[in-house]
Amino acid sequence: MSTNAENDVAKLRSLIAGIDVAMFVTVDRDGQPSSRPMTAITIPGEADLWFAAPSNSPVANEVRACAHVTLHFIEPSSRFVVVTGRAHLHRGLEEPDDFWTPDIDRWVPGRQADEVTLIHVNVDGVEYWETPDSPPGYLPFVRAVGVGQPTRHHPGPAFQH
Repeated sequence: MSTNAENDVAKLRSLIAGIDVAMFVTVDRDGQPSSRPMTAITIPGEADLWFAAPSNSPVANEVRACAHVTLHFIEPSSRFVVVTGRAHLHRGLEEPDDFWTPDIDRWVPGRQADEVTLIHVNVDGVEYWETPDSPPGYLPFVRAVGVGQPTRHHPGPAFQH
């Protein structure tokens, strides 16, 4: 990973640090934005973000239909972060405890492998405000090696495609 990419990943991580829940926005079957709160799962050193959802949930169905998503991370007194990316679904968790937290348990009841889908979001860009009055900052996450390719093909927490 280049120094610029490493700096962008570090900046994204610092921007969303301590903001555990994002508003995860998809496009519904009528073409309208659909939002729900979801807990982000981060992997150290990775720009990409992960989320867990019930396999038959509206968010999983909407990602199947349209991979483009937007994530809103908000810490009202100091940070506003908007992440855009492409989401991919993964099923067949082998070791759910590898990534499970009490926050995820609030949104996804139970840990049965066939009932949980991981949503892998390849980050394309980040727009952020570090104070309510500050001008926006941008992290483009340009994919220098093969435009449009994920930042890294990471198998994530123990699961299969």
